[in-house]
Amino acid sequence: RLQISFSQITAFHKPLRRLFCECQIFVQLATLMNSGHLRKDSHELCCEVLDTLLVLFSGSFRNKTIFANSVTYRALERLIMNCSPILTNEIFKKLLNMLTDKDFSELDTSSCTIEHNEIALTIFSLLIKGKNRSEIKLKVLDKFINLCEYNTHNCNSCVAAGVILKTIELFTSSEGDISVQEQSLKLLSILGTHSFSVKELSTFLQLFRPIENSYRHPLLPKLVNTFTTIATKQGPALYFLFSGVQSSFICPPSIYSSFPGQRGFSIC
Repeated sequence: RLQISFSQITAFHKPLRRLFCECQIFVQLATLMNSGHLRKDSHELCCEVLDTLLVLFSGSFRNKTIFANSVTYRALERLIMNCSPILTNEIFKKLLNMLTDKDFSELDTSSCTIEHNEIALTIFSLLIKGKNRSEIKLKVLDKFINLCEYNTHNCNSCVAAGVILKTIELFTSSEGDISVQEQSLKLLSILGTHSFSVKELSTFLQLFRPIENSYRHPLLPKLVNTFTTIATKQGPALYFLFSGVQSSFICPPSIYSSFPGQRGFSIC
């Protein structure tokens, strides 16, 4: 049984973590989850796999690259959908852990740093394609708003991953759910202020089209306010992100241990 927990085996043993990569453990896990022979405890199995991936991903840029090339995040999305068409709170919490490479802090979200931005795209894809209730959609949007509102690094990570287009897609797919659409517009205004491409602008302007049996969109005033905010409020004109992974900034542990976030900083 997989419930013996790969995560316990690899948690504190780096040679075993390398061995798991060399033996294509990512591919084996994906094959297992997509086999079509899952039992009724597949949700528990899915959580076990996510725990294992968290251990293998945490602090390892190489492992993330191997996973992206050998399995892909679309495969991760599909295997989660196979096990749980509805994004449960437990799976969402584990995805947030993967997003930040650590146990996600529910109390101080703004101090958490996004270290694995491809997971952000996976979370939004699961929201859009799954049979999810408004409550979980609002919870995801609230978490990302708190992550990005006062954090340039997190905004940059979400924009680079393509979260803006996914948020617009979530807005469109949540027709009739005003609360979800309003929170989607709030996240769009935060990310759009940081960066907004021509493609994203073109897609956003399509939201102004009137819906069926209505001469204008019911949220037209809020759409206009979001567009005005994006167009007038400027983010930092220039910024440098030192992630601690792809940068060459090094400092003694006694210095970075005093910072509230993870290793790395930004200058705006």
